[in-house]
Amino acid sequence: MRGPRRLILDRVETDYIRSQIDSGDNVRIKSALQSLSKSYRRGRTVHPSQLIGLVNSVTTTAFRPTIDEKVRRWVLNALARVGDAGTCIPAVQHLIKNHPDEPQTVAAGVAAIYKLCIRSDPAKALARINFDPQMRTLAALQHIPATQLDLKELPLDVERATPDLLKLALIVVGLDRSPENLLNPRHSDAEMVKALGTHHDPLVSQYCVWAITENDKLRVVHLGIDLKDIENHPDNVRGWLFQLLAIEATAAQPYWEYVSLGMGDPSVEARKGLAVGLRNTFVDIFEPLVMEWVTTEPDAEVRQHIMDHIVRQARHSRRYHLYAVEIYDGEPPGSLLRNSMEASAIQTPIYAVFRQIGAGAQGLFGGITMVDKQYNIGNLNAGAVGFDSSPAVNYGATNVQVLSQQQVQAIESELAKLEAALHDTTGLPQEKKHEALTYVSEAKEDPSPSKVGKVIEFVEHLGTLAEAGTALAPYAAALGTALGAALGM
Repeated sequence: MRGPRRLILDRVETDYIRSQIDSGDNVRIKSALQSLSKSYRRGRTVHPSQLIGLVNSVTTTAFRPTIDEKVRRWVLNALARVGDAGTCIPAVQHLIKNHPDEPQTVAAGVAAIYKLCIRSDPAKALARINFDPQMRTLAALQHIPATQLDLKELPLDVERATPDLLKLALIVVGLDRSPENLLNPRHSDAEMVKALGTHHDPLVSQYCVWAITENDKLRVVHLGIDLKDIENHPDNVRGWLFQLLAIEATAAQPYWEYVSLGMGDPSVEARKGLAVGLRNTFVDIFEPLVMEWVTTEPDAEVRQHIMDHIVRQARHSRRYHLYAVEIYDGEPPGSLLRNSMEASAIQTPIYAVFRQIGAGAQGLFGGITMVDKQYNIGNLNAGAVGFDSSPAVNYGATNVQVLSQQQVQAIESELAKLEAALHDTTGLPQEKKHEALTYVSEAKEDPSPSKVGKVIEFVEHLGTLAEAGTALAPYAAALGTALGAALGM
């Protein structure tokens, strides 16, 4: 569910992160720092040869007067992960001392100092800085084992604790670093996360959902939020809910209606959450939705996150692969989008294709040789099929021919429509619906006449079983027409 883990961040990925940190744009800086911090939380580190330069970029950012509160917090989170005391303590102290009215910034700074001074005395670096003792303990727990801390200030009294303390506690839970019963002496942290999901402060609710997305021991069942009321929650909470549902989505439980709802949410923040959550998720049923979403999404940042999903999951979807290559090929060398796509493609099959284009080879429509660009068709037999006005197509022995990209896309488009209709159709035996969807999935992966023909034949068979199956006949007819046109029939 959480995606593959690697020990070392690829150099291309690190270079891209650093370029975003150096951009001066708060949105891009925050996104890059979030990505860097999450990589470290997942056990991945920057290559030693790139570390000094990256740390310099983060510490320089700490002293920029133009960064906002969210960036300040993420700078501190990143310094705690990648920095060292000698280089980074002055930057941390600068942010704490200059923003004492920002409790979350101060807490992130305290946490950073505990991490950076883990082999020395953090109290010395924190001298002359006043803060709540519970806050200090919760901040320290983000990096220091509970066994090495004085926990006399815990557990929290959730009925009286301020939202800022509750958010800090939920961060500790999300990082899976909390001592037993951090939030209540009589209830587990999972139970308390569920209870706090309905807290009156929307940021506390948001942090509850964040904790579930981060902690592998927590799942959707630990939400204290009724998903049926998802549209009634604030933008920030919806964003994290959509992100969690996208992360948790599987073929067995795709959360189809919520993912579809998220793509059309009026809030940029909510749509961004969904796009980020899809990063390491691929479910067949999402493919046509995503392909439509990426072309209609008005916000540039959200579109970039959707493209991140498409690139990372291109190995599972031929449509994603073709679209990603076409977009990459159309971008000028060194563009922000190209660099972003390369960073997303690291250690996936499509990265080699990007490198070919980047090295000066012709793009997809200029003749790069790719195994899955075209299909050689011959000696195939799938019988004759026809519905209503569609021609009866015989997929018997033919001369070898190549389907063009446009022809394949026309077939894939009809397959996507049929797939959506199957999901929406009621009244079919469940095992037959599953079998039909399996045939469709196989045909999407390899839209050869034999596999497409199986889809058409099976849908025709469904029409003899149930009235609901008959309603699918027009979709099969359109699919047969597209295939017949491709084969010149």
